[in-house]
Amino acid sequence: MQRIDNGDESIDFDDDVYTTTSLIAKSAINKHNNISLIKSEIPKTQIFNLVGAVGLEDLVAFWLYSKYGYVVIPSTNKISTELYEFVMVDARGRTGKKIYLQTKNGKVDLYTSDYKHLLRDGVNDEVWLVSRGGAIDGDNTLHFVKLTHETVERHNLNELISFIFSKENEAILPPLVQVWLDKFDWK
Repeated sequence: MQRIDNGDESIDFDDDVYTTTSLIAKSAINKHNNISLIKSEIPKTQIFNLVGAVGLEDLVAFWLYSKYGYVVIPSTNKISTELYEFVMVDARGRTGKKIYLQTKNGKVDLYTSDYKHLLRDGVNDEVWLVSRGGAIDGDNTLHFVKLTHETVERHNLNELISFIFSKENEAILPPLVQVWLDKFDWK
């Protein structure tokens, strides 16, 4: 539990301070409470602490699908591709471009220079990097970017939060995200 809780934001609940993980553990251990009945009000940013690393990569993939029509090539999600989670393609057009995704849900720094070699000449390839707790290129305010040959385009994690909590996206949210939406009163 200590390892899981490390670095979580604190939540004031019942005159005590918890992390999201410890609040769930408290509820699960207490025989009079059922985890599905936890209805404390917590910040929407806490959703990232609950979904884990796999949930975050699924979430970003679904966001990219919803926003740009990018789809995952399932065979690219292999242990041997440690530099990125998987490759996506543009399903709305026959551009031939590849979209690479790397997500980190902990305090892991990412550097765009480590990914530039994935961008092929003459093709509008993209690399999307998300480091929720870490920095990108040493910038502690930068956690979500799109890298192309020409630019490093800044994005905000609030784009993902808005996607999660939008009623119109409920049906396409990954299960590791959906399961948490009704567990708390999100503020």
